[in-house]
Amino acid sequence: MKNYFLLLSILLGAFLVGCTEKQKEPVTDEEVSSPIEQPKEINELNYELLMHLEFIPHEVGTSMTLIQDEKLYLSWAEIFQFEETPVIDFATEEVLFVTEYSNGCGLVFDTLTQKEDTIHVKLNFPEEIRTQKSIACNDIAMPNSYVIKLKKTNATKGTLEDPYAIRLENVNIKN
Repeated sequence: MKNYFLLLSILLGAFLVGCTEKQKEPVTDEEVSSPIEQPKEINELNYELLMHLEFIPHEVGTSMTLIQDEKLYLSWAEIFQFEETPVIDFATEEVLFVTEYSNGCGLVFDTLTQKEDTIHVKLNFPEEIRTQKSIACNDIAMPNSYVIKLKKTNATKGTLEDPYAIRLENVNIKN
């Protein structure tokens, strides 16, 4: 009787699994030949990383700010305690300040792209850490500030992404 009950249970389980699986539909020629919608243009920006500071002023926190004015730039240079203030031609250039905390592995500046009016900054682990199969970092919050010079972008929003997640999304960055 036990064997009969076990056999019946197995058959019932197989029947239920078979009924819940969705049968795959064959792909039609129309689906194969239909055009794939292309994403809106994403431009990789030309930039110069002026500084990577291991310091974030208390009044700033995790942020992105696009500076397009010399007076404001000099104020930020003072807040960030620049030893030397790089010269910027604000008629054609602007400066992006990006601040973020990382764990013990640290972060490096990876890419800077623009889509419409949004600048997207991606930070990543250093290359030597990315190539390891397993990453073990401590949870110490290490401050990172990036000062980036770029041509005028007319951007008004920014997105900041690190290896863990998007930290800031569609924040107003223009001052």
